[in-house]
Amino acid sequence: MHRLAGLPRRDPSGGLHGAHPGPLLPPGPCRSRFPHDRGALRIHRARPAAAGKQGTGPWAPVPCPGAGGDRRGGRAVEAVLPGDGPASCRRARDAGPSLPSLGARGQAGGGAAIERRLLSSALLISKPGIVAGVTLSGLSGMVLAGKGFPPAGAALVCLACILLAASGSAVANGLLEAGRDARMRRLDARVSALGKVGRKGAAVLSLALIAGSLSLSLRFLNATAAMLLLGAVGSYTLLYTLVFKRRSPYGTVPGGIPGALPILIGYAAVEPRIGADGFLLFLLMLLWQPPHFWALALKHREDYRSAGFPVLPVAVGEGYTKILIFAYAAALLPLSLGLWGLGYCSPGYAWAALALGSFFLVSCYRNLVAAPRFGRAFHASILYILGILLAVIIDVAIS
Repeated sequence: MHRLAGLPRRDPSGGLHGAHPGPLLPPGPCRSRFPHDRGALRIHRARPAAAGKQGTGPWAPVPCPGAGGDRRGGRAVEAVLPGDGPASCRRARDAGPSLPSLGARGQAGGGAAIERRLLSSALLISKPGIVAGVTLSGLSGMVLAGKGFPPAGAALVCLACILLAASGSAVANGLLEAGRDARMRRLDARVSALGKVGRKGAAVLSLALIAGSLSLSLRFLNATAAMLLLGAVGSYTLLYTLVFKRRSPYGTVPGGIPGALPILIGYAAVEPRIGADGFLLFLLMLLWQPPHFWALALKHREDYRSAGFPVLPVAVGEGYTKILIFAYAAALLPLSLGLWGLGYCSPGYAWAALALGSFFLVSCYRNLVAAPRFGRAFHASILYILGILLAVIIDVAIS
């Protein structure tokens, strides 16, 4: 009971009884081993408790055992003792209930945050925008073949195969072009995401997605659809990425084949014998891709030059690229009307295709000739093809 009797105590005048004149307390059983530890001995006055209540919890006032109920000016003398001293001088709060530990929750929260960042990075390197467009084109092929929406189960399996294959091919493309992409400023976010996932992780992800797609197609789709799916993966990952894009300014033209094949994949999943309507929509998608990519290449031609890609604006020049964009955009209009002319779509579709084709041509003139707003021309091309695909789906499903 007397082991704390020697502790300095503050009286009402503000002075300390028994305190050492220096900044540190003299050596003794109650001194902290670390002078600057916040657990070092300090004295403070207890707040008066409300009437009929007594403080509880780990930080409740505890009178000094050696004070013997000593009162100075009506205030109890209280001591907060160092937690790293001898057993006889542990903090008074140690006798009370301890605060819950946040270590486990903190580690769990940190792990969850890391997982979220990893998932978002994996999603980014799979190029979700391109994958969504490719999946929509597959649905349009299915609707065209079945003269309406296919059964939900068959549609989900086919679209899952297309989505997985497109995502896996996109990740493989990012891996194969990682060195060149690092020299392109517009791809900084994707390059950073690939660094977070890691090359080995990205390779495993790509193989898993492609293998899952091919397995599903072999199990639930027919041989024609499965072979077309395999052709799309191989032509994009190997032929376009490693050959066409790196060696020729016109590599975008044959490189559009894997981007248009999902239409035939969706068509073949419903009807293995592909009709003229399926090939017409396939050719429309194939013809749309060069002007779409060339508009992007005009906007970022310095990036492509730095990366060493001989895209058309870099290899041939801006003027010739604009001429080809106009030529392809003009050819899209009569080809899109072919679905109506051959009786596969209604006049309502024809009006929609005419309006969309005119919009694309006007946008190309305003954003390529009148003013160099190449980004707007690029986005106009996206709106055009989305409109055409939705017009086909809605028209065929309704009629």
